[in-house]
Amino acid sequence: MKIASDPQSWAKFRREAEEAWLELLQGDRPLICTGMSTCGISAQAADVQAAMEQELKAQGIDAKSMSVGCLGLCYAEPLVYMRIPGSPLVCYGNVTVKAGQNLIKSLFFGDNPKEEALGAIDLPEMKGLHHPNLPSIWEHPMIKPQVRIALRNCGIIDPEKIEHYIARGGYRALSKA
Repeated sequence: MKIASDPQSWAKFRREAEEAWLELLQGDRPLICTGMSTCGISAQAADVQAAMEQELKAQGIDAKSMSVGCLGLCYAEPLVYMRIPGSPLVCYGNVTVKAGQNLIKSLFFGDNPKEEALGAIDLPEMKGLHHPNLPSIWEHPMIKPQVRIALRNCGIIDPEKIEHYIARGGYRALSKA
């Protein structure tokens, strides 16, 4: 992908990235995120993600599955966040292959969120969606005292998609310069 250096092309690229990001978080397509940082990968997150994608396919569910970085709850890896349209992302920890498949079934055919959910990942872009039965993940004892500046997007965006970073404000200072 080529990111243009002239102001009009950059502004267009940024708008497109922001629109795609909002569609991901607010759209009609369910979203499944798997923590694929070093801690997640060492906890078999790739196997969990593959099993969940296989279960989605087996159930005929058209959902977006993506990898995200480390949210900071390394002890709870693999982390999986799940969102159905109209709801915030719900974060689950210590997800095994079997638990991941069961989460897919419960999300679409049962009682999601399950009581073992760690919390809801509520983002400003999600139009204030909060889950009435879950605390915000930002209130979790491991995350609450943190002041995230450089790492504010960790665990939220796909680190291999520059569009996600740009949509969440990345490179704004550079574009001003």
